[in-house]
Amino acid sequence: ALTFDGTYLWNADVSDQKIYKLDTTTTTSIPYDGTLKWKFETEYYVDSSPAIGLDGTIYVGGGRFLHAINPDGTEKWAFKTGSVVRSSPAIGTDGTIYVGSHDIHLYAINPDGTKKWAFKTGYQIESSPAIASDGTIYIGSTDRNLYAINPDGTKKWEYKAGTSISSPAIGSDGTIYVGSFSKNRLIAIHPWGTLKWKSFRFGGAAESSPAIGGDGTIYIGSTDNDHRLYAINPDGTKKWAFEAGDDVYSSPAIGPDGTIYVGSIDRNLYAINPDGTKKWAFETGGWVDSSPVIGKDGIIYAGSTDQYLYAINPDGTKKWAFNTTNWILSCPAIGPDGTVYVGSRSEHLYAINGSSGGLANSAWPMFRRNLQHTGRADEKEDPQTCPVSYILGDNAQQLEIIRQFRDKVLAKSQTGRKLIDLYYKASEKTVEILKNNPAIKKSAKKLLEALLPAMDQVTVSLPITLSQKTLTKTVFLLDKIKYLVKI
Repeated sequence: ALTFDGTYLWNADVSDQKIYKLDTTTTTSIPYDGTLKWKFETEYYVDSSPAIGLDGTIYVGGGRFLHAINPDGTEKWAFKTGSVVRSSPAIGTDGTIYVGSHDIHLYAINPDGTKKWAFKTGYQIESSPAIASDGTIYIGSTDRNLYAINPDGTKKWEYKAGTSISSPAIGSDGTIYVGSFSKNRLIAIHPWGTLKWKSFRFGGAAESSPAIGGDGTIYIGSTDNDHRLYAINPDGTKKWAFEAGDDVYSSPAIGPDGTIYVGSIDRNLYAINPDGTKKWAFETGGWVDSSPVIGKDGIIYAGSTDQYLYAINPDGTKKWAFNTTNWILSCPAIGPDGTVYVGSRSEHLYAINGSSGGLANSAWPMFRRNLQHTGRADEKEDPQTCPVSYILGDNAQQLEIIRQFRDKVLAKSQTGRKLIDLYYKASEKTVEILKNNPAIKKSAKKLLEALLPAMDQVTVSLPITLSQKTLTKTVFLLDKIKYLVKI
């Protein structure tokens, strides 16, 4: 019953059977899905896509600034660069934020907003950085180079692509993938900076940032009247091609069931089956340059130049649409509480109430793969194609010693890089030989385990020159592989 003081009297079904009072003089507002939570104003278009730190801080570029925004929408700090920031930030394991600027620098920024270092390239940076498991940062520049940068800001290597390139993506084996704008193909680069392979030639520029499936398949869009999303095998051969109605600038996202979601400037967001056939298409009122993100509940979020952020049900029907009053080129992100963040050319970052409760558990559920935008697949090596993994099994400590020796010692010299290339070119054939010759596998394991202490000592003690004994053992091992595969 309602009393005159604004309270309700109600019987509670509890053991004491007492009457309790429910205070209705104050009300709690339950956020409605698809409504505005807050918006943060910047000085310019927000084409940059938001990254989210482990503490909930949202990082996004706007104008000349990288903005750090608290989860309640207030500004934490703003870091000023020398020009426009269209690059999307990436966050390292130590909390360092990396972002490129049109002022030709890649910046490393401490979590408190102070500059850690700046790396100068030859021209504007629109590419978003990727971060390897060893902390190496990969970034493309419009000077037509891909740069590998050590965590201290020094250059590790540069790969001359001869063309503008997309934002890089890192495979589970450390391979770096970039799309080529004028060469019209996907390029795969070894972690030490040499070419692994170039794919077949597309019918147009590969400007989309690659996404990587759980089986290693690389997905990338094409433009310039080619209008396709390509699925490419890890060896660079074509798996399939899906034809959209116009250019595909959007980077794909991959659902838990393997469905690939990608936008096109034909105004559609496409859902594509793992075999390359169309599942459905959702039509918007403008270009879908924005890359989609998939929620834990299967809802897909994507922006359009018709000004709306759309929430789309797994069957391709509309759940809701939120109007940002200007084009959306930014790719949305979903916070752990379900809040959806997206930038707009209205010069705002929007936080929109959502109910997905975080990202989908899939190989690549969003632009740059995760909320920290590392652009990196889970690191793993297939023992069926990697001789060292086949020999040593799943001994993570031993495998890490060999990886570190490869990247920090052998990859530092031209001779070492040639030896690494030889190893990988012969890898599948070597595994096949080892499978058919258990005695050779046993001998190789004994040799590797004998080498591990020396490899570890050299890597930890850098910079030093290799001892003659270590060199002799290393060359002996590589010669053994060379002999096995009869190269």
